[in-house]
Amino acid sequence: MGYLLIFRNAGDDDDYTKRNIIGALFDAVLTLAVIYLMGRDIFVGENDLINAAILSAVVVGIGEWFFHRYLDNNVFDEKPDP
Repeated sequence: MGYLLIFRNAGDDDDYTKRNIIGALFDAVLTLAVIYLMGRDIFVGENDLINAAILSAVVVGIGEWFFHRYLDNNVFDEKPDP
């Protein structure tokens, strides 16, 4: 649902880069929040947890950048005009 609500409506249909950046940042922030909040209840050390959440968010954000490009090129119907 996130891809349909956030990524598809984040920018103009012809501005794929803007939509990709907004979608990847949203996914990274969501990853950071989920890992930190869940880890806070499971683990004791908070410093290591913050570092793990930030590193995970960065890795997921980079992966989502490429995944969004795949979605634009292979899944969604709109194609950029040459």
